[in-house]
Amino acid sequence: MDTRETPAGRSPSEGAAGRVEIGRDPAARSVVAYVGEDGRYAEVADAGVDVARERGVPLILFDADAASLLASPLPTEWSAEGERQLFGDRLSPEDLVRAGRASLARSVQNARRSGVDAFGWLPSSAGSASLADYALSEHAMVVLVPEDLEHPDLADRLTGRTASGVTEAIATPVLVVSTDGDVHEFRARGTA
Repeated sequence: MDTRETPAGRSPSEGAAGRVEIGRDPAARSVVAYVGEDGRYAEVADAGVDVARERGVPLILFDADAASLLASPLPTEWSAEGERQLFGDRLSPEDLVRAGRASLARSVQNARRSGVDAFGWLPSSAGSASLADYALSEHAMVVLVPEDLEHPDLADRLTGRTASGVTEAIATPVLVVSTDGDVHEFRARGTA
């Protein structure tokens, strides 16, 4: 495993308690990082770049802010004929710009400049279930989330934005990234 240093002085897959086992499933084919618009959760994207580079797998930046009650971020079955086929399950920077997400496109381009095969994703619904479903569909070896999902407030709990919601839905390891770049494995309260 690569021992490249992160801002907190740890390998991206090493937590406060030592090494975090990630990606031992031979079918695992990606890293999914939970990010927001305009660089919100940039530390999660940075940690995702490090883990994806270390493992030699694609990074997918999951845009937590894309879901809306009013409209889907991508064409739906009600869109003009052929529009839905324009987008796959992993969005290139060009796809993201076409979808009106230039900020996420820049983040994907930055990850690519760092030597990682990177993509974006615009979920149509918010919450842990959406993140877990997408990580499962993309055979993620690890999911990275910001620390505020580890200890969610009432609004996050009501909208289903919690790290425990992800770990309850899939067996994939969930790594929590602090604002200073420290990475540790998520452990639900009351677990060892």
